[in-house]
Formats: sequence, C-alpha cells, structure tokens
Amino acid sequence: MRIIARLPPQTAEQVEYLSAATGATVSQVGREAIALYHAQVRGAGKGGSKYLALVGAGDSGRTDTASNHKALYARYLGQRCARAQRSPQAGPADRKAPSKRAAGAA
Repeated sequence: MRIIARLPPQTAEQVEYLSAATGATVSQVGREAIALYHAQVRGAGKGGSKYLALVGAGDSGRTDTASNHKALYARYLGQRCARAQRSPQAGPADRKAPSKRAAGAA
C-alpha cells in the first residue's frame, strides 16, 4: 500500500530526525510509528493498560529476553551502579579538611 500524506513542518522535522538518528528510512519510521500506535489503540480497547499494549512491539535483537529477564535486569543495574560509583559527586562530608601543615604554610 502506498500512502501519500501531508505533514505539518514540525511533524516532518520529527520524521527526518527519527530517520537520521536511527538510520531507518522514512518508510520504516512510518511503519514502526503505525505499529506502535496500533498496539496502543488495540490494547486500550481491550481494557488493558496502554503501556502493556506496547509489550513486544520493540526489537532488542535478543531472542532470550523472556527467559533471562532477571539476569539481564541485574546486569543492567550493575552497569548503572558501576557508572554511579565512577563519577561520585563529593558532598561536604567527603571533602578533606586542609591539613594543619598546609594551613600554616599559607
């Protein structure tokens, strides 16, 4: 099916951004947007959560997500904690007081 649509400038810019950011063609962006919108509307019509309608709509490239979700989530949390530990923000209690020797020399 071929679709010809007129888009307002802001929407056209959004489509161009998505295409450039993801490397997808404009047609792919349109197909994925329609698929997500369809899942959302269809899920809302069943009385389910609109967020649950999006489950399975994405493609992570993994085939074992359902069976290994706990391990994958633990790895994700571990990576986030490691990043947080590498760049701590020093608070007042973390700062060293100037040594007596340095204070006397000044």
